[in-house]
Amino acid sequence: MLALTLVGPRSIVAGLQYFEFEDPDLQYSTGYRAKMQEILPRHTLDHYPALNTDEARRIVREFIALPDDVRGVMRVALKRINQAHLRHDVGDKAVELATAFEALLGDGGTNEMTHKITVRSVRLLGGTLSEREINKVIVNKMYSVRSKLVHTGKVDETKKVNVRGEQLTSQEIVDQALLLGVRVATKIIFDKKIPDWEAFDIREHCAVIPEIE
Repeated sequence: MLALTLVGPRSIVAGLQYFEFEDPDLQYSTGYRAKMQEILPRHTLDHYPALNTDEARRIVREFIALPDDVRGVMRVALKRINQAHLRHDVGDKAVELATAFEALLGDGGTNEMTHKITVRSVRLLGGTLSEREINKVIVNKMYSVRSKLVHTGKVDETKKVNVRGEQLTSQEIVDQALLLGVRVATKIIFDKKIPDWEAFDIREHCAVIPEIE
């Protein structure tokens, strides 16, 4: 269940599967079939916190209850968020994240995407002025990492940039952007809808994520 990638958050990988025919002739005739894990996880299991089962049940329940159109969009975003967890290269991770953000916050257009995604994610999550400013810089810098990979084919993972007085590497910026993407996806799941962006862009907002019951 892809929704579990939001719990922790953590990467989700397929479990092992085994199938065998009772008839040995059929068994030998089928040949070898297996679906390999496309991307091997960047981290081992002990990197992630213990699974909060209450939160997991809540997330899965809310995800399943989503309207079909919202759940379809969310599947795309969650797949990309999960792949961002798995990616080893910071540039590849930023590409996955940008795709997730645009699935969740895009309006079908292609103009000024970085600006739209930055503003919408910051407004959707809310917070203090300082938190909003930091979130704005994180999303914007994540897009810069993505652009660097797309246009040059490489990213200096050790290069540091200033984020409101704190020096962060590209890896640290993208890791923080991943957490913001998780928060955006979680809020949309709890809200049970994707905002009407034309109206959203001109309204005031207060972001509240419900407590786990």
